[in-house]
Amino acid sequence: MQPVVPNPHRRASVGYGPRITVFAITALQILSVIGAAYMKAYDEAAGGFSSLQGLLLFPMILIAFPLLGVAGLIGFFVLRTKGSNRISSYILLLTSLFMFSVFLPSSLAVGLSELFHPAAERKLKSSREESRVRYEEGKRDTYRVLTERFQGPQEVVDAKSGHLLLGDGNAVKMYGVYFTAETLQEFDHFADRSLVGERVLLALPDYEDFSGSYSGGMSGVFASNRREFGDIPVLLYVDGDLLNVRYSRTGRRDFEKYLDGT
Repeated sequence: MQPVVPNPHRRASVGYGPRITVFAITALQILSVIGAAYMKAYDEAAGGFSSLQGLLLFPMILIAFPLLGVAGLIGFFVLRTKGSNRISSYILLLTSLFMFSVFLPSSLAVGLSELFHPAAERKLKSSREESRVRYEEGKRDTYRVLTERFQGPQEVVDAKSGHLLLGDGNAVKMYGVYFTAETLQEFDHFADRSLVGERVLLALPDYEDFSGSYSGGMSGVFASNRREFGDIPVLLYVDGDLLNVRYSRTGRRDFEKYLDGT
């Protein structure tokens, strides 16, 4: 009988499986702690639990950490059952017990978050600046579109609470006018009697004034599903007179540049 010679290639191939398992699980454990540290740093930069990262932080700590600990412990027992490399399996045991404790990886993540804080602040600042630029560009596009649209008279189909509903479904309000209960009732009565069903001349204030008054929000005065824009601040001309002046608390003072010497 010939002696059986062990196949070195087979032994080597079997030996890679446990190493890959240990590497995969420990890598996920390490990445989860680093991820939690970054979330903590970003959330602190954003003001504390006011960002998506802040909302994800607790699930990461309370769910992901112990699950990765359990996964590692299962991997350890499987590896020991197969008689795999002791060093790698015990490394996995230690990291898994560390993760399963929750407190230890959480404390480490808090400590590491200080390293990510400057980068998180830079990213948050850049993100806010990009949002501001997009918002400003959107507002300028709105101003350009409305300027072209208001070149001609606009049909008024309804009036309510100091707002006018136009034939295209959009709502406008008079720029620079803050009604009292008395002046609001007076304007609604006037608009219902003299403007609804008529075509009026509207214009936008200059961009600086428009930008300070237009937020894109809708008051909900009119339940129109055709609205493209939020409540639009406008200059309302009736029979050649700027109606904003009549209802403004400051009179002509805030509208001198729009009166053309009238």
